[in-house]
Amino acid sequence: MSSFIDKINDRLFTKWNGAPMNPQTPFEWLKGYCERIGVPFRNIHSLRHLHASLLIFEGVDVVAVSSDMGHSVVGTTLNLYSHMLQEAKARNCDAISNALSFTNDIGTEEESPAEDDTETETEQQVLAL
Repeated sequence: MSSFIDKINDRLFTKWNGAPMNPQTPFEWLKGYCERIGVPFRNIHSLRHLHASLLIFEGVDVVAVSSDMGHSVVGTTLNLYSHMLQEAKARNCDAISNALSFTNDIGTEEESPAEDDTETETEQQVLAL
């Protein structure tokens, strides 16, 4: 009996009562939904890849992505999504490069000297504190 329960629990799609669902049901539902809303139909497995790719793109740790995908070994995730990980690594390098850049345009304009050295009323109030 426990092997039957384990098989049911391994299913991604089940009926309302937990019983196995016809494998075509989710496929047909998604296909009909995409047609109704005018979105190109791919397939359910493509949604799985999209899910993992978006997580990696957003910088989620590969161990967490692997767990979310149900991969028993992180190496599976690394092999399947290495292209996404390489893109993420390139973005990381760009971010560090930009953060350490000494040639950015922020704050490079010289401030013109004030016409007179008198303090404004606001400056005087701040100094009084």
